[in-house]
Amino acid sequence: SSGINAEWPLRPGTLLSLVSHICHVKCVFPNRYNNNIVLHDTFLSSIFLTRFLATFSEVAWITLLSIVASDINQQTSSSPTLATLAELLPPLCVAAQCFVWAALVLQTDSLMFFEESMWAGMFVIN
Repeated sequence: SSGINAEWPLRPGTLLSLVSHICHVKCVFPNRYNNNIVLHDTFLSSIFLTRFLATFSEVAWITLLSIVASDINQQTSSSPTLATLAELLPPLCVAAQCFVWAALVLQTDSLMFFEESMWAGMFVIN
């Protein structure tokens, strides 16, 4: 395979499977971080467990979008700008995860603004 896809150790199918399984768990055991509200009071609804799973799911999802964007760019225009933007997506997602984890650990909602802003930027890039 060509492009960034050849450089990543996980295949896109593995990333998609990871995202879908974690989304399933989060749908069955939803919670709300800022008020510690859960639907089912079990260890699977733990804010730290669900955030841990969401971290992997979100990074895998953005990585998958980056792979697709990079491959489409190589097959069509081969623009260096688009290639750079596609490669920026995973690091931006990791930075967003740092903000959300800091918001959870420090128990402040103000850092969520930066996480949401980074997600908005990633969607604009993609």
